[in-house]
Amino acid sequence: MEPRSFDRNKHYDILLISIQRLSLVTNSKKSDGLNRLPPLGPMYLSSYLTKGDFKAKILDVPLNELDKIVKWIKEHDIKVVSFTSCAATIEIIKDILRKSKTTFNNKIIILGGVHASAMPEACLKEIKEVDFLVVGEGEKILSQLLKNLKEIGYKKTSIGKIKEKLDEIDGLCYRIGNKTRINKKPSVVKNLDDIPIPERDSIDKYVPPPNQYKKLPIAHIITSRGCNFKCTYCSIGNTSSKARYRSISNVTKEIKYLLGLGAKEVHIWDECFTTNYARVEQFCKEIVKQKINFLWSCFSRTDTVDEGLLRLMKSAGCWCIFYGIESANEEQLKLINKNISLEKAEEIIKITKKLGISVRASFMLGLPGEDIEKAKKTVDFAVKLNPDYVQFCYTTPFPGTPLYEECHKYGRLETDLKNYSLWDPAFVPFGYKTKEDLVKMRRYAFRRFYLNPKHILSQLLSIRSYEDFIRLVKGSLFLLNYL
Repeated sequence: MEPRSFDRNKHYDILLISIQRLSLVTNSKKSDGLNRLPPLGPMYLSSYLTKGDFKAKILDVPLNELDKIVKWIKEHDIKVVSFTSCAATIEIIKDILRKSKTTFNNKIIILGGVHASAMPEACLKEIKEVDFLVVGEGEKILSQLLKNLKEIGYKKTSIGKIKEKLDEIDGLCYRIGNKTRINKKPSVVKNLDDIPIPERDSIDKYVPPPNQYKKLPIAHIITSRGCNFKCTYCSIGNTSSKARYRSISNVTKEIKYLLGLGAKEVHIWDECFTTNYARVEQFCKEIVKQKINFLWSCFSRTDTVDEGLLRLMKSAGCWCIFYGIESANEEQLKLINKNISLEKAEEIIKITKKLGISVRASFMLGLPGEDIEKAKKTVDFAVKLNPDYVQFCYTTPFPGTPLYEECHKYGRLETDLKNYSLWDPAFVPFGYKTKEDLVKMRRYAFRRFYLNPKHILSQLLSIRSYEDFIRLVKGSLFLLNYL
C-alpha cells in the first residue's frame, strides 16, 4: 500500500519516515514479517506535497529493521528528512539521529506527529539534531517550509536568510544556532477534499491482525479529522479540532479506486466514524445507490448509533464495529471524561450483534482510581457483553493530554517513553501494589474472557465459511501472545 512516489528515483526533496510500532499492534517487538498498518499520515502528506511539485518518498520501517533508514539515505540524494513521532518512538528517533550523525549531518531534519505537536519545546530542547518541528496537521506547513528551503538550495547554513519567511509559517517551530522559535498555533485544513487521494502501487503489503479483517486484501482510509469528544487520555481529542469531514463523493471516489486495485475490504480509520449521524446515513445510502460492493469496518461509540443507523450500515456492507467502552465503573468513566451510559452500551452491543455485525470492544486497565476489584468488575462486564473480540489496554497517559497532567494524583508514571505503547504498564494506579499486579490483572482479563466457554461456543457457531475458519484459527494463535 505504497504511494506512487515510491519509484526508482534517486533524488527527493523530502523523505517521510514512519516507524512501525509492532508492539502497539501485536503485543510483541518481534516481527512476523508483516507490516500491520499503512502510514496514513505520511501518505496524505506525500500526496499533498506531490501536488505541489515536490518529490516525496515514504520509508515505512518496522522497529527491528531500523538500519534500513541509514542505508536508504546513503544510497539516495535526500534534501530533507522528516520523522513522524509518537511517545513510544521519540527516543528511537533520538537514537537514530545521534548514532548516525555523519549520515544526517548535512540533511535538514524535521520532526512531526502527535508527540512533537504535544511537546514542541521539549523536543527541540532535547533533540539538538532537529532543525524544524511541525505542530498539528502538516500538509500546508510542510509545503510552505519546503518552498522556502528550496529557494536557498536546502542549505542548512543559509536558513538564517529566510528567517522572516519562516516566522510567518503558523505551526512551525525551529532552531537557528542555539535559539529556538515557536510560531503561533496553525489553523487546520478546513476542506479535506483539498488533500489529494494517495496513489498506491499495491494494497497487499499491509496485513492487520486476524481479528481486524474478514477478507484480504484490505485497505485503510481516513474520511475525517479531529474529534468532538474530550476523553482525557486521547491525544487527538485534546490536541486537534472538532471533527471535519471529507465529502461523501470524495470518499466514495477513493473507495472505488481501492476496489479497482483489488481491495475486498476497507477499514475506516476515523477516530469515531459515526460522530455525524446524518453523514453516515448519507454515506451508506450512496454506497447502496451506486451498488459499490465491498466489506467495511469502523470505530464508533455506543452513544452515536441506534438500531436504524446500524441496519443501514449493515445494508451498505459494514461487517464489524469497534466500540470503546473502557470501564464498567462509573467513577472511572467520569474521571476520563468518557461520558457514556453502560446500560446504553450493553443495549447497543446486543442490537449490533443481533443485526449480524461483528463487535470489537476496547477496555482500559489501570485507570485512575482503579483497584483490583474495580478491574475485575470491568472484566466481568466484558464477559457479559461477549463481543467477538475484546482488547484490554494498559491506561497510558500520553504527553499533552489532561490525563498526563493529572495522573500523578492517582498513581505512579513510568518515565521511559518507550513504554508508552498501550501494551506496557507505563502508569500504575495506587490501587495496585506493584506493576506486576497490573500485569497479572491484564493476563487474568484475557484468560477470563477468551477461555470462557460461552465465548468459545459463540465463535465456533459464527463460522460461515472456510475463510472464517482459517481466520479464527489465526486469531486464536495470535491470542497466545496475551494468554
